[in-house]
Amino acid sequence: MQVNNKSLLYIASVILAVVLVIMPFHAAIVTIIGSHISFKQLLQAWKEILIGIIFILTLIAYIRDRKIFKFDSINIIAITIFALSIVITLAGNPGATAVIAGIKTNLVVLALFLSAQMLSNYFDSDRLIKLILYPAAAVIVIAILQPWVFTPDLLAQIGYNQNSILPGQFIESSQSTIRVFSTLGGPNQLGTYLIIPAVLCLTIAIKRRQPIWLAGYILSFIALYMTHSRSALIGIILATFIAVVVSLKKKSQLIIFAATLVLSLSTILVFSKVNFCTQFPQITTKIIHGDCNSGVLGGSDLQHINALKSGVDKISARPIGYGLGTAGPASFYTPNPLIVENWYLQIAIEVGILGLIAYIVFFALLIKKFYISSQANDSNSQISLALLSIIVGVGVSAFFLHSLADSTLSIILFAILGIQSARVES
Repeated sequence: MQVNNKSLLYIASVILAVVLVIMPFHAAIVTIIGSHISFKQLLQAWKEILIGIIFILTLIAYIRDRKIFKFDSINIIAITIFALSIVITLAGNPGATAVIAGIKTNLVVLALFLSAQMLSNYFDSDRLIKLILYPAAAVIVIAILQPWVFTPDLLAQIGYNQNSILPGQFIESSQSTIRVFSTLGGPNQLGTYLIIPAVLCLTIAIKRRQPIWLAGYILSFIALYMTHSRSALIGIILATFIAVVVSLKKKSQLIIFAATLVLSLSTILVFSKVNFCTQFPQITTKIIHGDCNSGVLGGSDLQHINALKSGVDKISARPIGYGLGTAGPASFYTPNPLIVENWYLQIAIEVGILGLIAYIVFFALLIKKFYISSQANDSNSQISLALLSIIVGVGVSAFFLHSLADSTLSIILFAILGIQSARVES
């Protein structure tokens, strides 16, 4: 008996809802259960398996009814990135294992973005908000309690170790300060993920004029601060600024953005001449994650700078790209892992400068689309306002980390982007 399209899409929507709910706990599940089983890699792949099923179901539905998917400029760019990634990878031939890891990191989420659009009718604003915020609430509570309840000793007993996730993670320059990671893979991953629930709570408070939602924003911010992830902190501050300003009248938006640009450039000029190590040692302890005792930058921050330089050199040597899996976390499956501490450099190394431009255009078009939607007063506007702010916040954090290479963040974000993109008129 042939299953009709409505049933196919409904099944796919249920699977997607399950993925959205479980993803914030993926790292903890794999770490704890994986320490007691021999098929840990299969357990890790549960999300790709479910996304693969979603893609197949939506593809069958599309073949039967071409009206359920729209080939707009955003989707054409997404498909172009997909195709370009495959072509460059075939030309570069980085190795099967690395390619598979690269596909999991880069292409699976693009496929999810396309599939999620065909499921948008099953995710109204209220349901989408619940699927995001309910799991996030549990993550936030665990994060805030972690220094006192979920101690390194306890985590070590249930499976956390140096081969999975370190049970105790501290600021490099202050070994007494714990960096929380809750149920995610690390402090930086948690910090960037928390931009999503924080900004969503903020935009709901703004759009619905219900200050009670600010409690969710404050708790998210507290948990994010406890990660001591500087990139995530910069991201949430900028995302907050965007959300607040874009909610104002257009004239006010232009004035504030212009004034902010001038202030930012002036601040950069002034602080570029400041040696924080020698002039502000007390503040620097929380800001610099490295050795500052000698009066010059050292430790992990110096490694960040060196990693960026190596990434730029790599791109200069081959601007067309080396193929999926040749940079970022996926490159650990190659003989010479390349961690460049910057998602944009990672993309340029993998799929070339042309691929990076395509990604930037993809996100720019989404920002434009969500900005137009955010200016309305309908139910879509609150999520659109949140997403354009989140894209900017996560986009800034990606200058300092491989932010979108983290499966929890990228799967949740690309799924929501797909759903909302289909729900909003261009």
